[in-house]
Amino acid sequence: MEKAPQISVIIPVYNTEKYLKQCVDSVLNQSYQDFEIILVDDGSKDSSGEICDDYSISDDRIHVIHKENGGQSSARNVALDNAQGKYIYFLDSDDYILNTLLEKLYNTAKINNADVVFFEAQSFVDDEENNLYAGIQNHFEYVRKNKYEKCNGQKQFLNLVNNKEYYVCTPLHFYKKEYLDLNNIRFKEGIIHEDNLFSANVYMCDGITVHLLCRDYMRRLHTNSTMTTIDENHLLFRYNSLVTVFFEDCKIIEKYHPVSEIIRTLINDSVDSVIYSFQMLSYETQKSKLKSYKRVKRYSLIHFGIYDYQLARKCAGPILKPVIRGLHYIIKRKRK
Repeated sequence: MEKAPQISVIIPVYNTEKYLKQCVDSVLNQSYQDFEIILVDDGSKDSSGEICDDYSISDDRIHVIHKENGGQSSARNVALDNAQGKYIYFLDSDDYILNTLLEKLYNTAKINNADVVFFEAQSFVDDEENNLYAGIQNHFEYVRKNKYEKCNGQKQFLNLVNNKEYYVCTPLHFYKKEYLDLNNIRFKEGIIHEDNLFSANVYMCDGITVHLLCRDYMRRLHTNSTMTTIDENHLLFRYNSLVTVFFEDCKIIEKYHPVSEIIRTLINDSVDSVIYSFQMLSYETQKSKLKSYKRVKRYSLIHFGIYDYQLARKCAGPILKPVIRGLHYIIKRKRK
């Protein structure tokens, strides 16, 4: 029987023929070689599918799954269900990794018996002549100034958020497959910003997390990425997705019943994302989504407003704000 690899590198692929070879080659050139690569062609309309097939012919560690387009979450889930490795690493097909990353991640996870290893990235602009994207490069940096000690996920989550160094980006994590399977952690399909929800699940399940202080992931910024697209349809899709993420976060809180500080932190982050994405919409689109927007704020106020005055204040209307201020003053006095 063929020995299972230690690492499964999962790469969802959709219309990235321009970058795909650099991505796959960066894995093949790793100093650590005990891996399989699962390329999921998610209904590409360019030559990406053919490139995937060529790689699978040249190296029997490379497996290709062709499927109808269902989005990145769907592609990752299919690969995850077929992965044989002890550890899982997700890599985006328009990015690449430096050649010692897998070795560092594997050794760190093994030595610490970690369920999750997290690390950093370097962002770069795909087109240096494009002043618009060069100007936003610093906005998408993934750098941590602090080194974090080994600890359980919920505590680590608070450490990272309190230092403003919590990054949900899935490719900046390395997972023990058993941990994902036992906790039934998968990607929510049909949305974007699925990493927000996936990462919340990963940390709330409270496994052992370890920080690897390195920036060996090369994250490309270009005009077709999820983070930089600004047309109205995409902004609406983003808003709808973040509303879904908010209510799924509420289910996570209900499931794990974490301490109130976790509730405050997770919901604040989720609500802020909804508010920001709503403000990015045009006036006409805002009118059409006002009902769902008010529902998020009302739900936050009723279920979580007691934990955090700032959260309650941003979710309350002008009439309720004085009441909220008085209520939290009473709560604060009683806690003393």
